[in-house]
This record gives sequence, structure tokens and C-alpha cells, in this order.
Amino acid sequence: MMWILKSFLVLAAVLIATACFVIPFYLSGYISREMVVSASPDGKTEAVCRGWYPHGLEYELWLRKKGEWFGQKIGPVGTESMGRCASVAWSPDGTRIAASTTSGHVTVFDARAAGVVGFQNLDTLAYRDWTTRPYTTPRMVTGVAFDDVESFRVATCDRLWYRTQRTEDGFTCGSPKRTDVVGVQLERPRGLQLCYAVNRSNRQKR
Repeated sequence: MMWILKSFLVLAAVLIATACFVIPFYLSGYISREMVVSASPDGKTEAVCRGWYPHGLEYELWLRKKGEWFGQKIGPVGTESMGRCASVAWSPDGTRIAASTTSGHVTVFDARAAGVVGFQNLDTLAYRDWTTRPYTTPRMVTGVAFDDVESFRVATCDRLWYRTQRTEDGFTCGSPKRTDVVGVQLERPRGLQLCYAVNRSNRQKR
């Protein structure tokens, strides 16, 4: 009986230690993976788009000083249904950060105040030359950068998924990339509205 009690105590200690270590780290975003990293123009700060383990269903933007591990979480970028985090770009003056998903949803953050400036959906690029609008966008946004203060430079390509229908090809380019310049037309956040709600309402209007 004594060995059963000892085994139970050891197991209980392991479970308690695991819970005390893993849960706080998970809630703090420490158990996440870096999807995209971009350094500020002065090289002192990094903007990091992180995907949550195990499946990366949510993506968030973090700011950290160069050399730090994690830094400060400043807001959501998107979800797996909206498209994975595709790129993070700083404005030339280092005051704004644009984080985009593969489906063309762009969230612009104020790098100084660490808040959301606004949102923009690049629907005309993601759905180019398509008459129907399936859940997965025909074209994939692979990168968004500030062309100047009034426009984005956007790189896109056809999704390989539309040829193969295989899930693993949903985030693979099936054609050469092309670049377009689009005007910045941000939707201002209303109250506590997050980009998830903005994306959802836009899709419902179609």
C-alpha cells in the first residue's frame, strides 16, 4: 500500500507542477510560435505576429525590444478562418504597423500607443477575376508594405488549393506573384470592436 501512496503523491506533484508552469505561460502567450517578424526602421523594436499552439487558430501582434524574447501583446491580427498571418510591415517613419492575413485582411496599429488605428479588406485583390466568392479566397495575399502614407504595396498569388483541392495546399502559391498598389482606406474601430467582428460583418454583406 505504501508504494501506491508514494506513486499517487509523485503523480499529483507532477500534475500540480505542470499546471503551475504551463497554464500561466500559455495565457501569457509564451506557448506560441513566431509567424512573421519585422524590425522597425531604427532597428530597435521588432513587431512579431504569433500563432497560438497547437493549431494556430488565432494570430496576435506583439512588440518587443530587440533582444527580448516576448515583449508586449498589442492586439489581434486574425484567425485561421480569416487566413494566417502573412506579413508585418512598418511605415517609413516607424509610427504605424500593418499586419495582414493571407485572405487580405489588414490591421493597422499605432506603434507608439500600441492600439488599433483601423482595418482594411483587400477584397478586390483576393477575389480578382472571380464571379463566385467561396470561403477560401482564390488569391492569397503574401505581403503588404507601406508604399507611402496613403497607399499599400500588396503582393498576391493564386492559391494552389484551387487546382488540387488539398488542404495542405491552401497556403501555397499556385502562380507567380504579382504586385499592386492600393490606397489606404481604413475602417475605424468602433468601441471595443475587434478585427474578427469587422471581417465577419463584411462577409455577411456580400
